[in-house]
Amino acid sequence: MKNRKLSVMFLVCLLWMLAGCGGKFMKTQSEDLAPFADQTISMVADIAGGVEKARTITVQQMIDWEDPEVKQYARLRGEINQLFRAIIIYSLDIVTISEADKSGEEKCAALAEYLESIEEPLKEQRDVEIRLTPEEFNQMLTNIRAQDKLLDGLVEAQPLINEVARYGNEILELMRFRVISIDKQLSAAIEARFGYLDALGVSFEEELRLLTEARGYAMAYKKGDRKALDKLRQMQVIGVKEIMPPGRLSWKQIDKIDQFILSRLVSVQKVMKEHDFSFQVYVDTQQELSNIMGNRMASIATGRLFLFTWARAHSKMAAGKVNPAKWFDIAEAPGRILAAGAKAVF
Repeated sequence: MKNRKLSVMFLVCLLWMLAGCGGKFMKTQSEDLAPFADQTISMVADIAGGVEKARTITVQQMIDWEDPEVKQYARLRGEINQLFRAIIIYSLDIVTISEADKSGEEKCAALAEYLESIEEPLKEQRDVEIRLTPEEFNQMLTNIRAQDKLLDGLVEAQPLINEVARYGNEILELMRFRVISIDKQLSAAIEARFGYLDALGVSFEEELRLLTEARGYAMAYKKGDRKALDKLRQMQVIGVKEIMPPGRLSWKQIDKIDQFILSRLVSVQKVMKEHDFSFQVYVDTQQELSNIMGNRMASIATGRLFLFTWARAHSKMAAGKVNPAKWFDIAEAPGRILAAGAKAVF
C-alpha cells in the first residue's frame, strides 16, 4: 500500500514537472517548409546550369556587344538571374522564420518585415512594370500582420508571389524576342562572311568536270580518235584553246595539252580541298548558332514553367497541404514538362 502511494505521488510530480517546464523539455512544433526551399533551390540550379552549356566558338567573334539588342538581352538575363536568386533567398528565409522559437503572430510580423525590405529593389526594375501598386503592397503587409499563423500569413503573401511569377514571365518573353532578333542578325553575319563559299564550290565543281572531260578527249585523240580533237576544240576550258594550234596535232603537241589539263586538275583539286575546309567552317558555324539559339529558347521555356510551378507550389504549401510532394506535384502537366525539360535541355 505504501509503495502504491509512493508511485502515485511520483507520477503526479512528473506530470507537474512536464507541465511547468514544457518549454524547456518539449520542442515547439513549427511548419515544415524546408522541402519547399530544397525543391526551389534544386530547380533553379537546373536552370542556371543550362546557361553554361551552350558555348560559342566562331559565333562569339560575330557578336556585336554594343548592339542595342544584345545589350538589352544581357540586361534582361541579369534581371532574371537576380529574380531567381531572390526566389531562393525568399524560400530559405520563410524556412528560417517558420523554425524560429516565436508565436504565430511574431512569425507573421517577421514575414511582413522581410517582404517590406524588398519593396525598394522592386521599384528599381526598368524593363517590366510591377503591377502591384504601393497601396496594394501595404495592404498585403497589413493583412499578413493580422494573422496568428504563419501559413495564413503566406496565404496573404500569395498576391506578391503571383506578381513575381508574372514579372519573371514578362522578362523571359522579352528575352525570347531578343533571341529571335539576334538569331536573324547573326545568320545574316554568317552569310556575309561565308555565304560566297556555296557559289564558289559550285564553280569549282563545274571547272573540275570540264577539265576531266577535256582530258578524256585528249587521251582519246592519243589513241586515234580524230573526232575527239574537234570536241576538245569546242570546249570552253580556260587556257586549252589558247595553247592548241590549228590542224592536226602531233603526239608532242597533244601530250603538252594533256599535261596542261592535268596540272589544272591538280590545282583545282588542291583549292577545292581548302574550300572544303572553309565550307565546313561555314556549316559548323551555322550549326553552332542553331545549337546556341535552341538552348536559349529552351532555357526560357523551362524558366517560365518553373515560375508557374513555383507560384502554384507556394499556394499549395500556404493552403496547408501536408505532403510536400504535392507542392511540386510532377503528376501535373506543368510539373511533368518542367521535369522533362530540365533533364533534356539543361
